[in-house]
Amino acid sequence: MKISPTREHKYLISDFYTKSIDDINDAISEVPTHPNILIPHTVTIENKCLYLHYTACLSGMTLREFIAQVNTSRVNVRTTVYNALHRVKPIAIILELIQIYEFMIANNMLVGQSNINPDNIWVEREHNGHLKVFVLYTMETSIECQFRTNTCKKYLPSETIKEHHSILNNEFIKPKFTRADTRATPISIVYSLGLVLYFIAAGHDAFDRYRLDPFEKPFVGDGMNALVSKLIMSATEPDYTHRPSLTEWKQKMMEPKKLACIIM
Repeated sequence: MKISPTREHKYLISDFYTKSIDDINDAISEVPTHPNILIPHTVTIENKCLYLHYTACLSGMTLREFIAQVNTSRVNVRTTVYNALHRVKPIAIILELIQIYEFMIANNMLVGQSNINPDNIWVEREHNGHLKVFVLYTMETSIECQFRTNTCKKYLPSETIKEHHSILNNEFIKPKFTRADTRATPISIVYSLGLVLYFIAAGHDAFDRYRLDPFEKPFVGDGMNALVSKLIMSATEPDYTHRPSLTEWKQKMMEPKKLACIIM
């Protein structure tokens, strides 16, 4: 059996952590396992910065890094010889993520909504071109701290943004969010995954880091596939009472079977 070479992926989870990390390291062995969830092998703290350390495939990278690489490859490779290794199936990726997040919900592993974003999703390309998708588990139930918000704020659902946004001052009431502030639900997960789908299809974030309007919807250009656009729009409905559940959204993807085969 051929063993793929590995490397360590170091992930910054908090930039100001003053508590003991002994309990976090002890809890690692008790985390439920799943073939598509990367669990850190250790936790370290350096100058109050808390890091999670993962063992991952040498060729693997975050979804953000991967999409940037794909976009670069598109420019450098002629359309007529476009290699299968550079192709991406957005819906197939999202369907895999839904399956992973359903497992995490069932096992109380997905506490913070803010962790659903391209920097917490890991992808590895196999030799046959098949893309394997993973989620980085961030020890949410063991780490007692506030989340970094540089990236995650862009992927929070509108109801969370609305709750912590001051209309009078046009700014966030809280510069950082605790896990309780961003508690994940099947409805809120749909919103964040809708933005992840947008990121994969468009090649960039739907909102910038200073997103303030809780009712803002992502701009879907004419060049995006119509079916993908429809899924993004339904998932990012600002009114969560009109948003599909995780199960309903998944069913919308699987109704037209050709949708799962859409290539960017």
